[in-house]
Amino acid sequence: MEASMKRRHLLTLGAASVCCSAAPNEASAADQHRLHKFLLGSPFNINRASPPITYREQPINIIRLDSGTLHLDANDRLVGKIHAHVAQYNDINLDVSFAVFDENTELLGTARHTEVVRKVYISAMMATTENWIIDFGRSKTFHNASKLAVAFHDVPVPNPFEKGEPADARESPS
Repeated sequence: MEASMKRRHLLTLGAASVCCSAAPNEASAADQHRLHKFLLGSPFNINRASPPITYREQPINIIRLDSGTLHLDANDRLVGKIHAHVAQYNDINLDVSFAVFDENTELLGTARHTEVVRKVYISAMMATTENWIIDFGRSKTFHNASKLAVAFHDVPVPNPFEKGEPADARESPS
């Protein structure tokens, strides 16, 4: 993805804790796969976050998605614009998958975004605000799209200050 497609603003750790800190009543595992209803061309709330990790004894989410808009062009290409906040915690690539469904919850298509997270600390951990462009491809069935699912790939995140150690108690798959 071209850098020109992303809008980045550096924020201080204080802002990072607002946009990327884990919510006190974090959604349950079953709620992590809820569907977000939308109308093509209209903004809608997503309000989803990646699995929390521990940073300085506090839970944070490296990625938090605020809102999105899905557009269908004249060639039946479905493209989404997703507003995201990313804590620049450590050098790691994190994948986020998206799926669109019709009103009957029939799967119409999928897309994936790989976020390249970098370790950026200037006396505090930095964060960025970005607009991701998500391309679902072309299909005549996208005219019926009305629901979106978001899945964060839950991978071990190394602690940036201890080489090879996970940032929290989650264990690496063998």
